[in-house]
Amino acid sequence: MAKPEEIGPALDGAKNLRAQALNVLATPLLFAKRRFIFERTATLQLPTIYPWPEMAEEGGLVAYGPRLVRVSIGS
Repeated sequence: MAKPEEIGPALDGAKNLRAQALNVLATPLLFAKRRFIFERTATLQLPTIYPWPEMAEEGGLVAYGPRLVRVSIGS
């Protein structure tokens, strides 16, 4: 997926193919569109894991990586 407008159809497609959960990767595009992804995956009832704890704190279900602040300062 390379364009923001491809995110919704990709999520819908995953649901239609009976995905049981999703893993959102750490990309600038997906981070920028995170609120849309939170809303769409909730509507689709697709449990989703995110790479940054801040994303879970902003409305995502759960996260698995280090805090963005720690990554950006190199600690």
